[in-house]
Amino acid sequence: MDCVTLVIPTLDEAEAIGKVIEEARRAGFTKILVVDGGSRDGTPQIAAEKGAVVIGQRGRGKGDAIATALDYVDTPYLVVIDGDYTYPPEEAAKLVAYLRHYDLVLGARQGPMPLIYRVGNWLLARAISLMYGVRLRDPLTGMYAARTEVLRRAAPTAQGFDIETEIIAKAVEQGASVREVPIQYRKRLGRKKLKPWHGLHILWRAVRAAYTANPLLALYLAGALLAAPGLALGGWVAYRLFYQGVPHYMLGLLALGLLLLGLVSLALAPLAAAVVRLRAQIARATPRQEPTDCLPPLPPPPPPQPRRRPTIWDRLEATARGLTIAFAATLSAAAYFLAVGDTPTANKLAEYAYYFLAAATVIYLAVAAKQ
Repeated sequence: MDCVTLVIPTLDEAEAIGKVIEEARRAGFTKILVVDGGSRDGTPQIAAEKGAVVIGQRGRGKGDAIATALDYVDTPYLVVIDGDYTYPPEEAAKLVAYLRHYDLVLGARQGPMPLIYRVGNWLLARAISLMYGVRLRDPLTGMYAARTEVLRRAAPTAQGFDIETEIIAKAVEQGASVREVPIQYRKRLGRKKLKPWHGLHILWRAVRAAYTANPLLALYLAGALLAAPGLALGGWVAYRLFYQGVPHYMLGLLALGLLLLGLVSLALAPLAAAVVRLRAQIARATPRQEPTDCLPPLPPPPPPQPRRRPTIWDRLEATARGLTIAFAATLSAAAYFLAVGDTPTANKLAEYAYYFLAAATVIYLAVAAKQ
């Protein structure tokens, strides 16, 4: 695969880097670029002894390592893989084959992963689906293949482990076609660097990237949230006026304004999303220039399989969605009875709404842990 460069960002990966490079050679990668972030355990020396090209990165963090690599990659395609032994290089060859038809190919991990990371990955995948309209299972994967120009146009500015989220966001915004391919995942060698609290930073970066890519959609979604306090405040104002005879004109106007702003924002949100998706479709229509004859062939198609029966986890997720709808409906009914002065019924319905929300949350967490 002379038209593909394998990029391996490293930082103190002496235990794993030699094995990763050896496996990459056996998988057919001839151009291997190791970008080192200042290792003190001899990682650059080991990589050089194994025949890889080793360069030092500018700045710090994985994002700066990818940005440095893009200055030196001279092939039309590249593959990024972590140097900690968790991603088998032979799995990377599977991703490269799909570059015939896609701009960005992600490796969806299938293997042992701590519970906290599975839950965080599931939540982030749902957030990306909501913000960008791309359904992914593993947006935080550390193995992905791409057309080099796609990553250069994405121009990542993130420094840490949120680099993958930013690449996906910017690539989709610019019209890149994205595909996920299942890959095997194994236990790392050496000290783990990703901590649970990094997930909050990654989610925040995803929200910021969404605002940068489509500020109108982000503002409309934020504005739609104002409908809830507007409805609650309006119900209280109506109750005070009709059942206690106490008018609150200013609060009533505020409630009406919040409710109208929320409903208008909710109505305009799909239009803002459609504008961005149309822009991406126009960009996607640009013909690609990279050669594809140097890429490995696609794997043979799988044999026909009988339709998969819904598992218990599918049914649980459907149940959680139903409980979420029940929570919203029950809470709305509680607001109505509070407005008409039936406080006992409103309190009972609010209690049921709490139970619905708690049950839905528990089920969602269980499903996320199973993913």
